[in-house]
Amino acid sequence: MLPAILFVVAAWAWTEGYAATRGTLGTSSNGSLNFSVTKPARADISNLSDLNLSGWIVGDGPVMLTEDVCIYSTRPSGGYTVLATGSGSGQDFSLSNGTRTIDYTVAWNAGGVGSLTNSGVSLTSNMVSGGLTNAATDSSSCSGTIPGPTARLIITISDSVMSSASSGSYSGTLTLVVTPNCS
Repeated sequence: MLPAILFVVAAWAWTEGYAATRGTLGTSSNGSLNFSVTKPARADISNLSDLNLSGWIVGDGPVMLTEDVCIYSTRPSGGYTVLATGSGSGQDFSLSNGTRTIDYTVAWNAGGVGSLTNSGVSLTSNMVSGGLTNAATDSSSCSGTIPGPTARLIITISDSVMSSASSGSYSGTLTLVVTPNCS
């Protein structure tokens, strides 16, 4: 009998907290309740693929690798921020061959579909970018009303860094965290 009493007391306490009203017995009866819905802000990054430079020789100049990506945000104007971290010491932007490193820079172009260029906002490792816009707002796969990539990742390695690097294969990981933002 004790569990049934606890259930009744718990049900009474729950309904009292939400200010629902009970109707009265009659030819018609009205009751009301309050309810709420929460839709949290969301963001997504997709269409990333690994970047590779198969060979570089002196005289090739600086290295520029780009990747067009899909950014989706539920915020007005497709607002978002980006946090980039590298796999180097202290999360620096660097590639390693086990004993030596090659430093690189990261930039982000948030121009939106059809307006992507090879220049953008410089990103600093482990620091959140300023507010960016132009993410897709109607499709998390960037296939909505105006389909296509909404941002461009730009990775650059200077000519002097490449010239002074020892021969070998260098690799690393760049992690990008996209967060919805009211821009």
